[in-house]
Amino acid sequence: MPAGCTDAKRQATATHNITFDHHRRSCDADKHSLYLILTTGWALLTVILLALVLVMDYQRFKNDFYMQAYHTEQHIKSRIKENEAVLEGFSAFIAALDRFDRERITQYCAQIHERFPHIFLFEVAQRVKATEIHGFIRKQKNIISPDFAIKAFDYADERTWKALPQKPYYFPLIYQYPLREASRQVLGLDLTSHEHIRKPLQRAIKTGTYQTSVPFRLIEGDKAYLMFLPVSSLQNHRRMKNARPLQPNYLVLIVLLADQLLANIDALLDKSTSILIHHNSRQPSDPSGQLINKTVASLNPLPVVSYRTSLEEGRNGLILQMEKQFGIESMSLEIILFILAAALMIFLFIRLFIMRRYERDMLRSRQEASLALLANYDALTNLPNRNLLKEYLSAQIENPATEISLAALFLDLERFKQINDRYGHRIGDIVLQTTAQRIQRCLRKDDIAVRLGGDEFLVLISKVASSETIRQIADKIRKQIEKPIEINELNLSISASIGIAMYPEQTDDPLQLIHLADQMMYKDKLERAKREERKSG
Repeated sequence: MPAGCTDAKRQATATHNITFDHHRRSCDADKHSLYLILTTGWALLTVILLALVLVMDYQRFKNDFYMQAYHTEQHIKSRIKENEAVLEGFSAFIAALDRFDRERITQYCAQIHERFPHIFLFEVAQRVKATEIHGFIRKQKNIISPDFAIKAFDYADERTWKALPQKPYYFPLIYQYPLREASRQVLGLDLTSHEHIRKPLQRAIKTGTYQTSVPFRLIEGDKAYLMFLPVSSLQNHRRMKNARPLQPNYLVLIVLLADQLLANIDALLDKSTSILIHHNSRQPSDPSGQLINKTVASLNPLPVVSYRTSLEEGRNGLILQMEKQFGIESMSLEIILFILAAALMIFLFIRLFIMRRYERDMLRSRQEASLALLANYDALTNLPNRNLLKEYLSAQIENPATEISLAALFLDLERFKQINDRYGHRIGDIVLQTTAQRIQRCLRKDDIAVRLGGDEFLVLISKVASSETIRQIADKIRKQIEKPIEINELNLSISASIGIAMYPEQTDDPLQLIHLADQMMYKDKLERAKREERKSG
């Protein structure tokens, strides 16, 4: 609670400012909480909407990719089935011959090659026992070339010829169509001398079905692969069902270029799609087993969709793997931009709403603080009024932590009414303001002056040392009030009747203290009137 009148108002103003500042901080906390709740909800809603769009885009992307991969698979499988049919037809034609007739075989291959130009080579290998090898070579020298020999070929060492190992039997190539000059030297190559050819060849003989080799480079430089099929001879058909089948005398092969697998569909494939066709006998990462490898580098952390299937069911053959990364081009950018634009507008609306609400709360707080200030202070003299006086006395009653002593001086101005009536309210207001300032100058730091209304004032003196001290303060106040007041050319004089009441000597109720001081003021007024009469008489 303030001490003097000026200090009282300053302290009270500071108290109201502190109250307002506390309310402002409370409003700030409410604003931040509301902002956090609304922005969190806004962010969650935005993220959910964007997530829904992205999930739908991703699902559509997956469906499109799987459809593309399925069509690619079906295209390659149809090409493999076509090659299988050609290979079986070639095998059946060889089996139907009474003897190995090169002219008829060439005519047949020419017709088939015209119908299926994607087949690079038609080849025939003959089974030759080790005991018959010399007679076989002499015969082939007369038929094929004087340089004919059964030989081994090393793919791993720059295509160099190597020594022919000793084996029970051999499968040298004896026929090619078309007979190209670059591949002519392959005639006489023992197919069983190479592991990547020998294994599928053995499976083909064992199962009686076609098998596919691992990829290799042709002498011409192209990547290719082989399809094998043993020729079922007539004598095999005549054997009993449970008899052990004879080894086939011939093996037919077709050489196929790797790029032909994707012919007529490669242009339809997305450039962002990775395609790998590899042989199942090798790891996908092993280049020696890769027939086609069109890899697209991953440029972002978005998910990758994969598709893997066997192109040759039931065989240790080719595997198709396709991958495609979900990217910006697969997103519904128009919808995403619309959501972001709408989210931005909602965010700005939230900020505007919160700021408007905050400004409204702060305005109401300022108004309440101003009204509280007006309610507790006299607008004319800036002295505390009755409301603040009651708060002060209530605080004194409710906080008896320390013993207090109070003296109440009730002041009533003399001759003020005449001045106010004669010179008007403007002059009367100046007289009241001047009187209030003079009263404040007489008070100590811990004392307070209150305007009760009209020309009545109340002074509360705290920490009373003695009744004599109170009378001295009262006399000092009266002398200050009685000094002439100069307003323009007017020289005005007033006086004051002062009633004094002591707490707790005269009353133990602080609220009764004012009433008692009021009574004592009337007593002082009567005594002063009597003295005036005696002087005039």
